[in-house]
Amino acid sequence: MVSLYILRHAKSDWKSLSGGDHARPLSSRGRRAAGEIGRFLKRIDEVPDRVLVSTATRTQETLQLAQEAGEWEAPTHPLEALYESSPIRVVDCIREYGQTAPRLLLVSHQPTAADLAALLIGGGRVQMVTAALVRIDLPFEGWADLESHRGQLTWMVTPRMLESLLACPTDSPSPGA
Repeated sequence: MVSLYILRHAKSDWKSLSGGDHARPLSSRGRRAAGEIGRFLKRIDEVPDRVLVSTATRTQETLQLAQEAGEWEAPTHPLEALYESSPIRVVDCIREYGQTAPRLLLVSHQPTAADLAALLIGGGRVQMVTAALVRIDLPFEGWADLESHRGQLTWMVTPRMLESLLACPTDSPSPGA
């Protein structure tokens, strides 16, 4: 079995006028969210073995900040083909560049991130807000065998969910105790 982690880039700064859409950076909220996702992956011991990332500035920054905050790194392949791509094209990139990594992280854009997740799990709608991360488990030994409709959505997390979890007291007695 292999696991694909699909991370939609964190919130970008729409006020930035430098370089057009491809060069749009993250907002301050996006930078915080990227760090939360990186720390989360480290905390649950699910750091990726390899990363495929769009060449857009906001995806590159999302990955960099996640790695720095989570104190992890993985071989990374920036791919122009992941920018404004279709889910089928992304599947081709995964087959080509995923190699033998049991845990592969894809840092991508909308609507491709949600459409890819739906394609791999056989339908439905996956709402990928900014910095949302999903884990899809697939019954293959390698990425060259990747097929659609064979995956299982194992979990999904958003920065807002992580903030809520961290705000919950962990040492308080349970109700009825």
